[in-house]
Amino acid sequence: MKISILNKTNSNELETLINEVEENLKDKRFWLPIGDASRNHFFDSSWTIFFGAFEDDRLIGAIGLFLNENEYGESQKSINMQDKKIAEVGRIMCHPEYRHKGVASCLMEELLRYSGGLDLDYLLATVHPHNEPSQRLLKKYGFIKEGYIIKSENYERDILIRRVE
Repeated sequence: MKISILNKTNSNELETLINEVEENLKDKRFWLPIGDASRNHFFDSSWTIFFGAFEDDRLIGAIGLFLNENEYGESQKSINMQDKKIAEVGRIMCHPEYRHKGVASCLMEELLRYSGGLDLDYLLATVHPHNEPSQRLLKKYGFIKEGYIIKSENYERDILIRRVE
């Protein structure tokens, strides 16, 4: 498996992966709909950096590092951390055929390495309280629950944070 930062040449592969993940969701509440603002900035490195996992040139997983306040600001405010430099970890996805094979862990490890070189205090993640795979992954990498929020259209989310090292 090869991990690399995605760019515009990967846009069709990322859209295909998103569609495959959305079609195979166990619980639709686990995945926030992707707004146009987010989608339009998928490959704008001042807004979002996506890391992709490839096997034989096939995108099998991805994870996003969201650097723009429009993505994490509401959550950041709800836990009173407006004075901290934060980025959000999100859109953790793995093709259904590759789940439980360490893909998400490899992606998370690369994202953590990368974020250590940025001027950040914390990483933030929001996850549905009953999304056990995502909760386990985040806790495995040192994220702790700091709060709870109801996001747009009644999507409940735990807010987890981790200090950037």
